[in-house]
Amino acid sequence: MESLLRTTALLVATALLPIAVRGQNAAGQEPAGKAIEKLVGTWRFTTADGNVRILKRQSVLGGAFVESKVFDEQGKLQNIKMYAYDPKQGVYRNWWFLSGRNRTAVTMEYTGTYDEATHTLSFTAKRGAFEIVSSTRFVDGKSHTVSVFVKDAQGKIVKQTDGKSVRQE
Repeated sequence: MESLLRTTALLVATALLPIAVRGQNAAGQEPAGKAIEKLVGTWRFTTADGNVRILKRQSVLGGAFVESKVFDEQGKLQNIKMYAYDPKQGVYRNWWFLSGRNRTAVTMEYTGTYDEATHTLSFTAKRGAFEIVSSTRFVDGKSHTVSVFVKDAQGKIVKQTDGKSVRQE
């Protein structure tokens, strides 16, 4: 019950976060916050070792957030993510929700940046002694590559997942 209350509180807090940036700046560059819109759509994500997930992402709450639902190949929901841009802090945010072992809810909050030169959206999070680093490089409008590293307290990579998402619509 306490876990459910925490998750609900986090969702309410994220809904109240002042977010949303539209248009282009004077230099014609993507404005801050615009990068998450590239995630919207239905994607087939395949890891380097052949695991497949279907990602269904949509703009929600007036475009302030992108909601991502991740399904396995049989259509079972695996996790939910919410992406947003926080203009006050000048960073991207990503909240990840999943049911862990024994149906214990797991939530993580990531902070991120967008590198316009490489078209890469990067996020980091701390979980105990571990740091999780993910990057999504937008290759074109139809695909993006993803790399996720888990580093231990000494900075050694203890797990790595690489893959590619291809637009399905």
